[in-house]
Amino acid sequence: MCALAILLSEPPAHLATFSVAVTMSKPIDWNLCIICQEISSAELRCPTKCALDRPPVDIYNVFLENVEKFKELDALPVNVDYGEQGTALAFVENNASWHKQCHQKFNNSKLESVKQRLQKRKRSSEEGNFTSARRSKRKPSEVHRLCIFCSNLTSEELH
Repeated sequence: MCALAILLSEPPAHLATFSVAVTMSKPIDWNLCIICQEISSAELRCPTKCALDRPPVDIYNVFLENVEKFKELDALPVNVDYGEQGTALAFVENNASWHKQCHQKFNNSKLESVKQRLQKRKRSSEEGNFTSARRSKRKPSEVHRLCIFCSNLTSEELH
């Protein structure tokens, strides 16, 4: 079981970082996707090497915040474990990269989908505690009896 703590550092406002500190299972290979840590033919994307409308530290902060939120919901799409290296500043310094497909697993819309799904489950389980079991809508079929004396088929009592 991983120990989890949220650390907010206090560098200058433009470098404020969010970090996730968890016990490390193995060191990060910064040359691989920081999410799946696998060699793949898929292109690696690095916020520090792209011309973006936001500073890379902000992009890494959003990612790390979402990782934390998924953990709180016990719904991590991929088991990530960054240990003390799990800070936006460490990601910037090491030019952390990811596959587009891996990064999308942690985006805001996926997080909202998980939250909605969990709320629906919670509501349905709460409603289930107050409703009785459903009864079959099927009506019992009419029973026909065959008289062994006159060979008539009837739904009434036999003679």
